[in-house]
Formats: sequence, C-alpha cells, structure tokens
Amino acid sequence: MVSGGAVDCALALGFEQMVPGALGSVFSDRPGPMARQEAARDEPQGVDPQSPMRRSSGDSQDFHIDAEAAEARHFGGIVASGLHTIGVYQRLAALCHLNRWKVIAGRGIRDLHFPRPVRPGDVLTGSFTIEAIRATRTAGDVVTLVSRLVNQEGDPVLAMTSDVHVTH
Repeated sequence: MVSGGAVDCALALGFEQMVPGALGSVFSDRPGPMARQEAARDEPQGVDPQSPMRRSSGDSQDFHIDAEAAEARHFGGIVASGLHTIGVYQRLAALCHLNRWKVIAGRGIRDLHFPRPVRPGDVLTGSFTIEAIRATRTAGDVVTLVSRLVNQEGDPVLAMTSDVHVTH
C-alpha cells in the first residue's frame, strides 16, 4: 500500500507485483498520492447541476439535464446518467491504480449495477479489489477487479466487475 495524504491506493506496476485480494481506495474529495502532479485535475467528482459535465455522457433525457422536468419524474430531481457515473468511476480508478499499472486495454465489464441514483452535489468514493489474476499467453495477463462507488452517505451508487489486460 502506498499512502498519499488521506488516500490509500494499492499500487502495482505489473502483473508480477499484483495479488488477489489487494485493495485500493480513492476519495474524490481528497488529494491523491500524486496530488502535486495532478492538482489541476483533482477536483471532486460528482454531479454539478450547473456544469456541462451533466451532458458529457451524451444522454440528454430530461431527468439528467432539466431540473424542472426532472422534479416530475421518477427520481424527483436531476440524477446523473449511468454513463456519467461510469466516467467518474474510470477517473477515480485511473487516479488510484490504472495509471500506475502496465495496462494494455480494458477487456470488459460485467455485473454492472446502479443501486441508487447519483444526485447533484454527491461526492463519490471508489473502492477496488483485485479478485483474480489470470496469466495468458497472448494478449497480456487479465486482472479481474470488483469495484464500487458510494456517495457521501456510504450508499452504493455503482457496483461492477471488470477485466483489464496488463503486460506480462
């Protein structure tokens, strides 16, 4: 584990340094282990109803972008799109570990769930667990991650399992 400010991340450079069960967490409202280098990009992640980020997923359904229309809909207000939530997850995962691993590419996502909506002002925290590592002969080794995002209340807003190809 490498500790940086209030953030602990499991950092591994390559397949040989990873172990199943390794944990990493990154908090979007606190500086990361590389905060000095990433200060310009280290703003909290969540949904700002005034931000163009609310349209960044390309999902222009009214409950994502129109406060008045969203009030009358199922969630009773603006909520982030699932793709926006995945984007927040990806940024946090990159800050925590993906930028430090020898990643070739993502292989896939499965068991993707959005148990609760993400709302304007939510601050999201990510947790990541290496579930398995599988050596392959061709496209790099496969690391399986189980990941979660929770809001500031600790309520889960994203849960997923993904596979990442990393170099041997």
